[in-house]
Amino acid sequence: MIELKNISVGFKEELFTSKELVLSKGSMIVLVGPNGSGKTTLFNTILGQVQPLAGQITVNGRDINSLKIHDRSSLIGFVPSRFTGVDHLSVRELIAMGRAPYTNMLNRLKPEDHEIIDRVIQELELEHIQFKSSTEISDGERQIAMIGKVLAQKTSVILLDEPTAFLDYSNRNKVLKLLKELSERDDKLIIVSSHDIELCLKYADKVLAINKDEKRMMTFAPPYDNEKLIDQIFE
Repeated sequence: MIELKNISVGFKEELFTSKELVLSKGSMIVLVGPNGSGKTTLFNTILGQVQPLAGQITVNGRDINSLKIHDRSSLIGFVPSRFTGVDHLSVRELIAMGRAPYTNMLNRLKPEDHEIIDRVIQELELEHIQFKSSTEISDGERQIAMIGKVLAQKTSVILLDEPTAFLDYSNRNKVLKLLKELSERDDKLIIVSSHDIELCLKYADKVLAINKDEKRMMTFAPPYDNEKLIDQIFE
């Protein structure tokens, strides 16, 4: 669970504010807003990488800014908008990095770690490329592998910054459907930022929308009026 308590998000200048807001596990939240409105900055604030200008953010009841990096990584997983790959890293090794918070100083994987990695690879249908270099696969495959990494991390909260930006429609739909199923089945809180609003609304339990002009974040619950929602965000 994430609780936003009267926060002001930004760096030196405020990008937007949000009043009291509770985001519960077992749900998929979609974050939308124009470019430059503060979506990525909100993620960085939730991750504890940027301090809120005012207010407080708690994750599972713990102030995110009071936690060490290792403790944060066991609470929150993050998938960035783009990953270009690493020459010496296979898809399987990339996914295995998600187990780092649970390994010893030598990063040795235990049998249960390998079981989790195998399960994620199977669930995402990545068996055919698991031993390929992460630089030798398509952008779409690489993004799905990054989602696999965060699934292997086994956190209760997952943030995904434009996770479907490099996928065709079929794969975008597949990934969003999978994320929705994971939120329900594994009782996870999944927050997805996206410009693909209409597709995301098929799966969103709640929409967080940043109005750039008014510098405030609004919430919407289903059933959604797509046209009205888009007008309010991009007016």
